[in-house]
Amino acid sequence: MMRSLGVLVLVVTFVASGAIGAAASFAPDYRPPVPPAPQTITATLDVYPGTINLKSNGKYVAAYIELPAGYDVADIVVSSVILAGECQADPYRVKIGDKDEDGIPDLRVTFSRKDLQKTSVSSGLTELTVEGLLLNGGSFSGTDVVRIRK
Repeated sequence: MMRSLGVLVLVVTFVASGAIGAAASFAPDYRPPVPPAPQTITATLDVYPGTINLKSNGKYVAAYIELPAGYDVADIVVSSVILAGECQADPYRVKIGDKDEDGIPDLRVTFSRKDLQKTSVSSGLTELTVEGLLLNGGSFSGTDVVRIRK
């Protein structure tokens, strides 16, 4: 005659670092811990040119995004990147480099100047914000001050 010793529940969890862990419990109501909610990180942003003439014939405005240590600009979801809450980044005009030569990689994304003209940005010194998502489910936001001419 066989006797039941209980139920073994094996739960495998994946964490953001890619490490795999296993947890076992003999209790049928075991639940793995809930991972922390993704956070918004502050990015360093450099919008180029520093003076944007919205009446000029230029086609693009560029933004150089640097993420803090521990994050990789290659993990930015380019299709989610927006400028001034309204302008979508051009997914075909992106490049990883180091524009300011500080040893920290940055991601250059570009935005249509015509799209920026359609927003409610004000003339003079103006804060422009770029926001987007990361592959890990988190997000980033960065702000730069530029001069807008209309």
